[in-house]
Amino acid sequence: MKEFYHNRRVLVTGAGGFIGSALVDRLVDLGAEVTAGVSSLNRTWRLDGVANRVRIISADLSEPEDAQRMIEAVRPLIIFNLASSVRTERVFAHAGDIIRNTYTVTESLINASVRVGVEKFVQFGSIEEYGSGAAPFNETQREEPISPYSFAKVAATQYALLAHHLSSTRTCVIRPAATFGPRQGTGMLIPSAIMAGIEGKEFGMNAGEQMRDFIYIEDLVDGVLRVGMEPAADGQIINLGSGSGHLIKDIVTNINTEMGNQIHLNFGVQSYRLHDPMVFFMDTSKAQRLLGWRAIYSISQGIEKTVSWYRSNYLTIQKYYEEKK
Repeated sequence: MKEFYHNRRVLVTGAGGFIGSALVDRLVDLGAEVTAGVSSLNRTWRLDGVANRVRIISADLSEPEDAQRMIEAVRPLIIFNLASSVRTERVFAHAGDIIRNTYTVTESLINASVRVGVEKFVQFGSIEEYGSGAAPFNETQREEPISPYSFAKVAATQYALLAHHLSSTRTCVIRPAATFGPRQGTGMLIPSAIMAGIEGKEFGMNAGEQMRDFIYIEDLVDGVLRVGMEPAADGQIINLGSGSGHLIKDIVTNINTEMGNQIHLNFGVQSYRLHDPMVFFMDTSKAQRLLGWRAIYSISQGIEKTVSWYRSNYLTIQKYYEEKK
């Protein structure tokens, strides 16, 4: 892997986010020539550790001219596109903004990539694309989006694959499961439960009977890098998950146990989200077959490492994330 990425020009869009920044860190370690595309220079705290080793460019990638300028300036051989809305609410009135910041961004980037002659474009999809479909999800089943976000991701997936068939730019789509680990925003389930434990606050949630697929960030990044270098991934959709489901209430209980049972967990005090599927996990056999990849970290191992990071970096979280989320 190091031989492939060493000195290779790579553009990571959405690089200021949780997953994007972890991918940038690993690419830097592999010796790649990395440009980090971000939506705002005020939201780059996750890149502080590599800021002097990467080029950071801010742009509104939903604007075709901005996307074109960025790609012409960087001339990357590979693009990992993580630029996207992260709003997953089931509210039709929000569809326009979410589609613009998800599908339109992808369309602008792919069009510019084809014009400039980018060799490979890796599009980040989501497990959310499967929506109300039957689990375990496999890459050949029909998508059933249940939110503006999942609809926009499906549209972006199909546009990326269209570009693969009709241009010289090789594209592929990865669909990550729910990813967790250090530096994730505290509005998500696992970090919010950890923060409640650190701060000694009771944690209220729904009954937690939903089954979800979680993947630790280091496992995901390893899979993503394999997709970027593996020709067998070209033109493919590839699931990257744990391959099994975990009850939400068990995840939260695991966190509380790891932290010494510090807080009271109030299950059932909140309602489930609208159209919230109860069974939601992936079949990852395709990734194993094409990439020789599978998740290494168990959910308990991932939680242990994540809890340790949040405990050690509580002041960092307060300084950067809480002020700028």
